[in-house]
Amino acid sequence: MSDKCTDFHSTLVSTLTEISEKPELITQGMINELHMQVVAQIGALQATRGNKLKREKGPKDQAGRTRKRKRYRYARKQKLVRKNPILPLRYIREGASWLELGDSSSNKSESGKSFYKALWGKIPNITIPFTAIGSGHIARDICEEFQESTARDINERLNHTRQNIVSVPNLIERKRISGLDVKEVLQILFNIILVSKIGPKAWNTNRTILIAKQGKNRSRVEYYRSVTISSLVCRTFCGTVDKKLRNVISFSPRQKCFVHDTGCFNNVHILIETIKAAKVRNGLLAIQLDIDKPFDTVPHKDIEEAMKRLGLPKVVRESIMQSYKDLSTIIEYIGSRTEPSLMRAVKQGDPNSPIGLNAIMEPLLEQYNT
Repeated sequence: MSDKCTDFHSTLVSTLTEISEKPELITQGMINELHMQVVAQIGALQATRGNKLKREKGPKDQAGRTRKRKRYRYARKQKLVRKNPILPLRYIREGASWLELGDSSSNKSESGKSFYKALWGKIPNITIPFTAIGSGHIARDICEEFQESTARDINERLNHTRQNIVSVPNLIERKRISGLDVKEVLQILFNIILVSKIGPKAWNTNRTILIAKQGKNRSRVEYYRSVTISSLVCRTFCGTVDKKLRNVISFSPRQKCFVHDTGCFNNVHILIETIKAAKVRNGLLAIQLDIDKPFDTVPHKDIEEAMKRLGLPKVVRESIMQSYKDLSTIIEYIGSRTEPSLMRAVKQGDPNSPIGLNAIMEPLLEQYNT
């Protein structure tokens, strides 16, 4: 660990010791300042290491540049053809450029500004009927789990994080926080957040990436899957919290999504065998229930009630619900940019979101069993 990083680590340790003894000293401004210092420290290390690893790339002569340009144009055309198979016919008929055709077809779409403001920008006037009692779901050791964030927690989370994972919004890459010095700094920061139950304000700003659904009309914004993500540091912290929660929470056996089980495989196998049996008997009546935009329509006020049913103590619920306050995201769609507030929905792309969705669905599955 460098001298500068060692001094900063010592400062964080002394801050953690101080707020552990005097919790009344904790403020939102203090957490924001510590987070800014950690991000600046990681950014400085990232810049230093980036300069050391910098090397010349690309062709050095005109012939090499020409070949590279041809390869790019060929790959671009192939991509456009996959999106729109009739593009070659338009190219022959109209004589326009491939790239111009691709760009003009993609621009025939409505702005997503009003769509996402209507979807996320208002609090839903609905109440989920949590009538079933929690069926013995008691998170017995959750307080012990939440006492500290260890180096092992961070290592396990980073080991499950891809090297090329998206690094928005602060451009911190996974490889830049994998060093031992940065991990030790993050460990102290995460423990400060666990003790204070206050997250940095910077974590409230997210970035939404729109991914077109296969086989759907790309000119309509509702046919895009919205993946909302926060900074990599925030996702690492949320990943460690998710692991702690899953160590002590048990869901219904009918929960097959977002669990550490071969749920989809088992369900597909059961469905295939059921259809085979129905073909030799009296037929089959099957009903498929598809939830439209499940991540985008979860009410924030019902997440805490769902967590309460699972036996989570108040201090843990408050820590989780803190991450849903004053959320906003940045969306760029066909040249338009909007920053809607997330008055509802869980972030599809955040490690904590699946367990929140599972908790919301749990009462329905338990009532189905009865």
